[in-house]
Amino acid sequence: MKTHQRQLKWLLIGAVCTPFALGAAIASGGAGHGDYLFAKCLFPYTMLLTSLTGTITYPLIGLALVQFPLYGLAAGSFNATRTLVFLLVLHTIGAFLCFSSLLPNFGK
Repeated sequence: MKTHQRQLKWLLIGAVCTPFALGAAIASGGAGHGDYLFAKCLFPYTMLLTSLTGTITYPLIGLALVQFPLYGLAAGSFNATRTLVFLLVLHTIGAFLCFSSLLPNFGK
């Protein structure tokens, strides 16, 4: 039972972070006229997948909505410190890739 409580706690932490991250990402998008800085930093997987679709689609928005709760669930399911370091490294690599020339449609 203790494991489920820890998972729920971390899942809720991720869920609480999501609206703030989405708000920052939407604001940086500027209704299509922004630089998408926060979108690239906070949701790199979603932004990288736009290179396949050409635009931000509803399934990609769904991916963005579950990203931080999934991070929390992973942190609650395994060793939190190691998991968070691993996720931070993957997230940082994704964010760096977003600022490479992989995303020509979304700000420079």
